[in-house]
Amino acid sequence: MNNLSMNTKEVELTAKWFATVTNDLLILLNQEGQIEYINPSFERAIQYSLPEIKNQNYLTFVHEQDREHTLEHLELLKKDQFIPFINRYKRKDGTYYRLHWIMAAISGSGYIQGVARPIEYSNNHGKVLSTRTWYNSFYGYSGEAAHMFDLEGRVIAANTAFEKLFGWTAEEMVGKKLEILPPDRQYEFDQAKEEVLNGSRIVNFQTLRVKKDGTMIPVSVTYSKVCDDGGEIVALSAIIKDLTELVNTQKIVEQQIEFMAEQEKLLQNISDNINEIVCLYDIQLGKYVYISPSYERVWGFDLQEVYKDANVMFDTVYEEDIDQARAFFLTPHHSAKELEYRIVTNSGEVKWIRTKVTPVKDNDGTIVRYLSISEDVSELKESELLIKKSDKLGVVGQLAAGIAHEIRNPLTAVKGFLQLLNQETETKYADIILTELERIEFIMNEFLMLAKPHEEMKMEEKSIVDVLKEVITFMGPEAILNQVEIITEFTDEPLMVICEQKQLKQVFINLIKNAIEAIPSGGQVFVRTMVKSNGFVCIEVEDNGVGISNEKIERLGEPFYSSKEKGTGLGLMVSFKIIENHKGTFQISSEEGNGTTVQILLPLVK
Repeated sequence: MNNLSMNTKEVELTAKWFATVTNDLLILLNQEGQIEYINPSFERAIQYSLPEIKNQNYLTFVHEQDREHTLEHLELLKKDQFIPFINRYKRKDGTYYRLHWIMAAISGSGYIQGVARPIEYSNNHGKVLSTRTWYNSFYGYSGEAAHMFDLEGRVIAANTAFEKLFGWTAEEMVGKKLEILPPDRQYEFDQAKEEVLNGSRIVNFQTLRVKKDGTMIPVSVTYSKVCDDGGEIVALSAIIKDLTELVNTQKIVEQQIEFMAEQEKLLQNISDNINEIVCLYDIQLGKYVYISPSYERVWGFDLQEVYKDANVMFDTVYEEDIDQARAFFLTPHHSAKELEYRIVTNSGEVKWIRTKVTPVKDNDGTIVRYLSISEDVSELKESELLIKKSDKLGVVGQLAAGIAHEIRNPLTAVKGFLQLLNQETETKYADIILTELERIEFIMNEFLMLAKPHEEMKMEEKSIVDVLKEVITFMGPEAILNQVEIITEFTDEPLMVICEQKQLKQVFINLIKNAIEAIPSGGQVFVRTMVKSNGFVCIEVEDNGVGISNEKIERLGEPFYSSKEKGTGLGLMVSFKIIENHKGTFQISSEEGNGTTVQILLPLVK
């Protein structure tokens, strides 16, 4: 027992001696975080003796900005984990002293044991100095900008070249996270750190860093590990080389190369991403050497077919335009020329195409290729037709008032005197003359409808279904007389619209009357209502009559043009005007022998 007691005492004396002579800072905290012991090196560093601070809470002396991450590390100790870190400790003179904690553990009785090394400043050189092991490792590199940071990314030291390059002094950075790291480059930093911690001796890569003034510079970064005397990684060092001049030189060369490459790709990039169809035809080869992808979107045919045989394009041209198209494309020409023609897509849709062909010459002035640019102008053509119809309506509207007033006054007089003459002479021709005069009066009323300005209409909210039902009731007898059945397919909702009820009735009467007259041997007329997703109601009148040719459909709505033998063309013209004033649209589709369908779109009440 005496030998055991002597050995224990000898161990205690040795531990006490070691704590006294070592340059490392030793501390012992109880379970409540109160200071139980600091060694002489710790006393000299913070200017307090052990009796002055014993039993005080350790966090009392830690800088308030460092307390949170200090507590985080103390919590890790409870899970038997420790990561070296830096915090600032308050000295007796009120200044703060930076400590790098390199080791800590919890004893079996719950006491916290910690070992730190000081980070001191040299006033003579104005730069941060670390402990001997770190200093030798860190400044053993070249004169490039260099700094050292702990495993959390907080700066431990930086050299003069670093301060000169980035504009921060070492005092401004030590103990803080790196501000030279752009937020979007954090992943590079984390990845490089992991590679070093997992065994890589050196990790080098090119990236970007930020100066104090906000300037972004290209750099080459080399990371390496810093170990303590026991070989444990306690920090990382970084060597940074400014690549601004090198990158600028490379950029000039790269820009020249890119410029040349872009010039070659420019035409292809443009033609691949525009709606116009760009084609390049080689005369010597007798085929197309380039056709832009937009061809498939407009024509709807496979590009490869046209590459194999250029004449395939003519198969798509509308029959009535084929001769004109062949003459345009196959006749040699020395200047640019343009043609509008129709094509039929693979879905059967007819489209208007405008093509401009320009000859391409070689250095000798010989035409070697033809460059053509085509575009789909179907919508433009439709707009032109609408404008023409609108202009005609406008002209007729302006003339209508004058013509109606000029004719109705003498017409009234003629009718009155004719009636008196009939009473006196009882001529058999009087009734015929009166009938024709009434027809003239009816035409004048239709003229006046065109002349009535939109602002004078008395608009009110009405159910389009109710309006249609009243019209069908009115037209019922005429349908029966012509052996025509009117079939309705109405939605359950009333479908409210803002309208002038009498005018809409006139439109629907015209449409149903036209449908009945288009079925000379009897048949069916369908009247439907449908709600569209765009906030419109669709009124559809369909018959199974004789139909109308495409040429005649294009002219419907023109004044004094009608597909009927005794028609004036004013009925549809008036209908177009009424629907236009109701902010709606009017569409007619038909096929000879297969009937006609008229669709009217009117905005629903929101």
